[in-house]
Amino acid sequence: MELSELRDGDTSMQEEAEFLAALVRAIKPTICLETGTHKGYASIHIGNALKANEKGHLWTYDITDYGQGKNITDAGLDGIVTTVVQDSKNLKLSDMIDFAFIDGCHNDLFVEDEFKNLLPQLNHGAIVIFHDHSTVPGSGPALAIKNLGIKVIYIPTKYGMGIYRYE
Repeated sequence: MELSELRDGDTSMQEEAEFLAALVRAIKPTICLETGTHKGYASIHIGNALKANEKGHLWTYDITDYGQGKNITDAGLDGIVTTVVQDSKNLKLSDMIDFAFIDGCHNDLFVEDEFKNLLPQLNHGAIVIFHDHSTVPGSGPALAIKNLGIKVIYIPTKYGMGIYRYE
């Protein structure tokens, strides 16, 4: 399987996925979370970074089965990446989260609820990346971030990424 075959209009840009992988390589998280898996394009980049680190696990959630489980298996990442087909707003992991990529539902209220649910599950120093920060200015993740009163560093990729560090 060619990774490029997974890209479509609902997928992270290649440079965004490569940025996520580079960040994971640098910070070496143990427990990672992704919401909004879609076909698994970003998941595979993150999973490959964890594999290169020789540590860590990615839990990835999407409400729809887009074949992401098969794509993860085809990429040789079973045991490193676990795909879950369910709503991410109320997810509970048994371990604390070191790195999260929030790219699920882009409704501001959903993102707010999702983040509030994740907050007590974050390790101190955890990195949270919000995707599609600038898709629709004043709405979606950007509005959720504003309403939550958290400060992010904005990365001006095509769809925008906001980086938050939990203290």
